[in-house]
Amino acid sequence: MIVLDTDHASELGYRSVAGLRLLARLSASSEETAITAVTVEEQLRGRLAEIRRRNDPDAQIVAYERLVRQVELHAS
Repeated sequence: MIVLDTDHASELGYRSVAGLRLLARLSASSEETAITAVTVEEQLRGRLAEIRRRNDPDAQIVAYERLVRQVELHAS
């Protein structure tokens, strides 16, 4: 089993160059992939902090959309 830390999970979520390379490696592997509850907490705390920092309603909407995507990702 491959357990991803928060940084790796974030790179996957951002679809960065490093994240896409990691996705390719994980796809080629026969190992199951998992993340820890700590990673879920760290990512959700980050999204909530982002929402609180935004004063502009349009920026808050974008931040809330990111939070929803994060929750959906962890729910699947």
